Amino acid sequence: MSGISGYKVLVFSSPKCGPCMQLKPNMQRLQEKYGFDMEVIELSDETRPQFDQKGVRTTPTCIGLDTEGNEVGKFVGAQALPILEHHLIKWRVI
Repeated sequence: MSGISGYKVLVFSSPKCGPCMQLKPNMQRLQEKYGFDMEVIELSDETRPQFDQKGVRTTPTCIGLDTEGNEVGKFVGAQALPILEHHLIKWRVI
């Protein structure tokens, strides 16, 4: 799925993380509403390099990327739906 802006959101998550379980459904609701590109990256041996490359030390962490792959915003922790929407507007994802 590719959003109008071409921007992307990376959601770094962990399978046993309570806040991750709260965040992911809200992000999915916003993705369905606005149609932006989102990738959920679950912590594992295979994905550890992606966590390290982006400087992710805790989950959940969301990172907004522009069309060139540059970081346009980042937050850590579960957020309420209106705050998530605010971040995506600020990052120009939606």
